Amino acid sequence: MSLFWLKEQKPTAPTAGRRVIALRSALLPDQSKLSCRQCTLDKEPLTNPKMLPTGAAKPIFYVLGEAPGKQEDEQAKQFVGKSGELLRDRLPSKWAKHIRWNNTIRCRPPANRDPSSLELGCCRRLQEDDIAAAKPKVILAFGAIALQWLTRNQPLPAGLGGGRQYEQAAERGLPAITNWRGRRLPVRVKGHTCWAYIFGHPAWLLRLQNDKKMGKAHIRTFERDLERVFNDYETGLSEPFVEDPADYRKGIELLLDHGAAGVRRIKERLTELAQRPDIAIDLETNGIKPYKIIDPKILSCAIGNYEDTFAFGIDHPEAQWTSSEREQIFELLNDFLLRSGRKWAHFLKFEQEWLRYFFDDHILYKTQWGDTHAQAHTIDERPAKALDDITLLLFGFNLKQVCNLDVARLAEYPLDQVLLYNALDTKYTDAARVMQSDILDRLGLTETYEKFARLTPSLVRMQAKGLTRNVPQIILLNDQLQTEENRIKRAILEHKDVAKFRNVRTKFSPTSNPDLLAFFHDFLKFDVENVDEEALGGINHPVAALVVKMRTEAKLRSTYVMPLLDGGKHVARDGMVHPNFNHTLTVTTRLSSDDPNAQNFPRRERKEIRRVIGAPPGHKFVSCDF
Repeated sequence: MSLFWLKEQKPTAPTAGRRVIALRSALLPDQSKLSCRQCTLDKEPLTNPKMLPTGAAKPIFYVLGEAPGKQEDEQAKQFVGKSGELLRDRLPSKWAKHIRWNNTIRCRPPANRDPSSLELGCCRRLQEDDIAAAKPKVILAFGAIALQWLTRNQPLPAGLGGGRQYEQAAERGLPAITNWRGRRLPVRVKGHTCWAYIFGHPAWLLRLQNDKKMGKAHIRTFERDLERVFNDYETGLSEPFVEDPADYRKGIELLLDHGAAGVRRIKERLTELAQRPDIAIDLETNGIKPYKIIDPKILSCAIGNYEDTFAFGIDHPEAQWTSSEREQIFELLNDFLLRSGRKWAHFLKFEQEWLRYFFDDHILYKTQWGDTHAQAHTIDERPAKALDDITLLLFGFNLKQVCNLDVARLAEYPLDQVLLYNALDTKYTDAARVMQSDILDRLGLTETYEKFARLTPSLVRMQAKGLTRNVPQIILLNDQLQTEENRIKRAILEHKDVAKFRNVRTKFSPTSNPDLLAFFHDFLKFDVENVDEEALGGINHPVAALVVKMRTEAKLRSTYVMPLLDGGKHVARDGMVHPNFNHTLTVTTRLSSDDPNAQNFPRRERKEIRRVIGAPPGHKFVSCDF
């Protein structure tokens, strides 16, 4: 039996940021009411405006491109010209009569630019109607805009999403097609459910095919991606599943009570949930790293599985626990973590880092953990493996679009909204666990995944321990680099050619790119269009070499030294440096590091920079390698 507990609350006044969102949304018409009349392309002088789809009326395969180009507009036919040839020549001839052709919009944008979000919205109803009527088994989506069209503008149930669907796509930017090509996802278009396969656009491949290193590889990859579609269909496609929006909230209990009754309910639910062999957990916090925040807080916690998820506030402003009640909640949570089954999180390192901060190392090693992010990385190591990416691939909807909260400002939202956001993450983390565990078993990759999962506690402890700053050396290097940078600036300004240029143009700064371009291109007549490092390397003039050297000193100082000074962006409140160590980022499975990149400090030229990190008192550095 599924329960949904939601206490009635009076509407709270929106923050200033939310007022801006509301105002911007009000300026945009409802997408369901958009038509050609509102479209900026409605009056464009085109040969074949409002181009109709072509091909099979009842297709098996539905090709969805981005927008008509010049030749398409002239011939009233999608995918013609060189890019069309690249695709059509690679489609099996026996399926030609079973293909329907269309684009996300029907009119050609001027100069073949990308369609705007408004234009996509105006044309959307026509394209959806056509797909719903054609009922294809498979959609072949070519290019980032077609991918965006399929995935970023989902209909949402009342009370979810904020009604800004087509504006959101423009705000987020286009998805990186290299992270999605070759993937298959279930989609629902106006009630019709089918599979969608994602491809790079043929026009994009035409631009890449002459690349000496990777051009042929891109074409071979494109051909294999196409072959997979027809092979999958011939061997028998499974039925695609898209989660019904009415099911998003099923089985979710949000605790909005406080006081003794609230604590009792938390105890009851955690006792029940601890009996499950696998359980998902998700924390919402007031920052990324607990040791970088003045007052680290766990705003809320959600625990459960797909059928039954329980979410409760902890340090959210509306979770009005007394200090004694809060202490009881942490004791209950600690007890639950130690005696429950395997806990699953999406990007486990985050949850473990925060739980270790409040409960210490025993939370890492005295119970079992699983990571759906590491599962996703084992299956496909490319980026695009956030939880909303995974729900798109497995369940056909974008999870983060459901609630549409700004995660950097969760404490400003009403508690019920934060708890629902929290609970949905937990619910679909568990759903992803089930699906991805099956995929890993079928691929024979379960053991590989487990290596990633076992590594996580060690990385959490490494990050928490941090690196000790060598403050005297940091100050010394900062002064030395600043002095050298200033010396080079003076040498540039005192050069005879610069002195002549300053007689003509009094304003000149060695750090200003427009000033440097005016000096080299306009004054010295070098054939350059910019003043980046590559261009400067081709200029046979002493000032060019000086500018490169000046930039090198400035970059060393700004990258490795200044962020480690007191108050610098890499210095936590304990005075230490706590870099991230990433084990689910690189394709090669090597560790990477960021914030700061502690693995990338100079080791040959300018190795004195490494002195910014020191050994703690009573310790020594040891250099080792395999």
